[in-house]
Amino acid sequence: MAKSDTPPAVVSAERIEKGLWWERPWSLVDGCTPVSEACDHCWSARGAARWTHRLSGLTTDGKFNGQVRIMPDRLEIPLKRRKPTVWAVWNDLFHQAVTLEFISKAMDVMTATPRHTYVVLTKRAVRMRWAVEQVLMANHSDRLPANIWLGVTAENQARAAERIPALLATPAAVRVISVEPMLGGVSLFDGASSLAKDIECRARTEKPYGFKQQIGWVICGGESGGGARPMDPDWARSLRDQCNAAGVPFFFKQWGKRAAGHVLDGQTHLEFPATVEIAEAAEPKE
Repeated sequence: MAKSDTPPAVVSAERIEKGLWWERPWSLVDGCTPVSEACDHCWSARGAARWTHRLSGLTTDGKFNGQVRIMPDRLEIPLKRRKPTVWAVWNDLFHQAVTLEFISKAMDVMTATPRHTYVVLTKRAVRMRWAVEQVLMANHSDRLPANIWLGVTAENQARAAERIPALLATPAAVRVISVEPMLGGVSLFDGASSLAKDIECRARTEKPYGFKQQIGWVICGGESGGGARPMDPDWARSLRDQCNAAGVPFFFKQWGKRAAGHVLDGQTHLEFPATVEIAEAAEPKE
C-alpha cells in the first residue's frame, strides 16, 4: 500500500492514560439488540439513565431492547473537525435495523475525511462483510480507504471463532479484534485453536485485496461496572504474548473489576498501528 501524505490521526496522552484508545465518539446509532455474553452488562445501555433524552424507549430493565434509531443529523460531525482524529463509531453500525443506504452514507463521510481514522467495531461480522461488499460494488472499488478500520468484539474463544473468519474475509486496511470485555482465554496467534491456524494460514498465502496483514490491532480489557465479571490475568498475559510474537500491536485498556488501571505485569501496553500517534500532554502553565 502506498505511503500516505496525510498526517497521522491523534489520540491525546490524557485519554491514553485513562486507557481510552479513541479521541472522539461518533454516535451514529442509538440502541441495539443483545446478541452474546458481552452484552449482558453493556455499558452503553447502562448509560440510559444519564442519556434519557437520547435513549428513551431503547432500554428495558437496564438492557437494550432491540429498538434502534439511526441518527442522520450526526453524519456531518467529522467533516467539521480539521484536526486528524481517531473516532470510535457507536453503537453497532451493522445492526440489522441500520439500512445499507445509511451505512453507505457513513462510509462516504469516512472516505471524504482521510485525515481522520475511524474504528468501526461490530458483533455482526457477517452483515459487516456483506454491507462492505455492497458499498464497494456500488463505488466500483475493491477496497476501503486506509483510514477505515473494521473490527469485531471477541469476548471469548467461541465468539472469536464465530466472528473473526468473516472479519478476515472483509476487505479492510486494518482489521481490529476487541477482546473486551474479556470473558475467557482467546487463542489468535499461538496455533492452539483452529481459528489461530486459519489466521496463520491466511497470513502465509496470497493476501486478499492486496492487504499486507490479516490482523492489524488487538484491544484487550476487563469488564467494569455493576455485576462485572473478573478477567483472569493469565488470559490477558497469553493474548499479550501472542500479539508480541506475531508482531501485532496490543492495547491493554483496563483490568475492569479485578483492579484499577491498565498496568499488566508492571508495564503498560498501549500500542497502536503506525498510522496513529499519541499527542504528548501539554506542559503545565506556571
